[in-house]
Amino acid sequence: MVYQRNGNGSSIGKLQRYLNRVTKKNILLEAVLTEDSYSKLIKSGPLKKIEASILPPPFAEIEEEGWLRDLIKSFKSDNAKRIKLTLTADSNYPLPDHYKESLANLARAGWAKVARATVMPEKGNIDINDVCLKNEIIDLILNRIKKEFEVELDEKNKFLPKDVFYGLAKAKDECNEQIKFFFTKT
Repeated sequence: MVYQRNGNGSSIGKLQRYLNRVTKKNILLEAVLTEDSYSKLIKSGPLKKIEASILPPPFAEIEEEGWLRDLIKSFKSDNAKRIKLTLTADSNYPLPDHYKESLANLARAGWAKVARATVMPEKGNIDINDVCLKNEIIDLILNRIKKEFEVELDEKNKFLPKDVFYGLAKAKDECNEQIKFFFTKT
């Protein structure tokens, strides 16, 4: 499935919730990453830092998502435009591992504009000269496979659906090697 996202459109999380509701099945839609960052995060070493930036979803979506409803309503009442969260830990006392799954779930829901984790190397693997074993940043948003294209507007300032479908198909074709790599690796 190729999914078009624009500033005025739906999020992948909203599409997933819609499909779950109408099919009465548990459907999981995730962005296809340039590498499997979700798995990499979960399997990584101790968690040193989490950064997240969330745009509260429109009110209609709040009613669908009970677990965020109260939090988002309080942000709406305070006229907050964005939720920014940074949690850091000492190297001797890393953040709990379940935060990794929480960050991944936030990114999967489609509301995060930033979803980044800094992880430390596993304790037994540290060699001061090995650059690969220093702290690593895993970015669940930046690693998505993305392709941008423009569509001409007609005289009524509307785009033709066939031009959008053509652009989506062309974008998929141009990213095909990355997509194949993702699905053969996972």
